[in-house]
Amino acid sequence: MSRILIRVEGMRCDGCERAIQSALCRLEGVREAKANRKADRVRVSFDPERVDESRLHGEIARLGYRPRARRPS
Repeated sequence: MSRILIRVEGMRCDGCERAIQSALCRLEGVREAKANRKADRVRVSFDPERVDESRLHGEIARLGYRPRARRPS
């Protein structure tokens, strides 16, 4: 299991956090996603054998948010 922090621009409310968390958790291989709009980040635990980081970024972008630099967590 891998964990990363993804900086996300554009989250403004609890609904934004829930939308991102829900969308990421629906992806096969994602164990947990926790968004924090005040910190502009999402912490994701995932199985890199089943989903890659570019897919996580793509899902966030699909929702209309802007994923930025990532770092191991």
